[in-house]
Amino acid sequence: MPLRETQRRARPEVVDTSVLIPYFRSGEHSAALRPLIEGRRLFLPALVALELYAGTRDQQEKRALDEFVGGFARRGRVLTATQEDHTLAGVMLARRRRIAGELQVRDHLVDVLIVLCASQVGGTVLTNNVRHLETWAALARRAGRDVRASALDA
Repeated sequence: MPLRETQRRARPEVVDTSVLIPYFRSGEHSAALRPLIEGRRLFLPALVALELYAGTRDQQEKRALDEFVGGFARRGRVLTATQEDHTLAGVMLARRRRIAGELQVRDHLVDVLIVLCASQVGGTVLTNNVRHLETWAALARRAGRDVRASALDA
């Protein structure tokens, strides 16, 4: 469920891969993302960088991504999952499997870790997959983590 603009803006914001792929490919979300990037109000999970690098198609895209990720790194705005995050991710995945039945861990692991990285700063994950990530954020909140998920343009 999207948060109202004022509610979302009061929290640190963490960008998800689902928002950045269309941003890099077609400029989608530029009007909403640029002020956050330029205003240094955004965090980048290292796992999102990993997914973006894995999807680069040539050296030009890689260089553009180097510049983008480097800006976050220079400002200390890259979030990396801790050992505690990895442990909790395993617990959350097991809990979700018990609740919902069969679950392919590989299909959810990165999303769970992105949510847990966002919880390190009490953040809101900006995503195009709100319903999916909010499911994981709700499990993280039940485990004592402060995290939300919201659409970028909400």
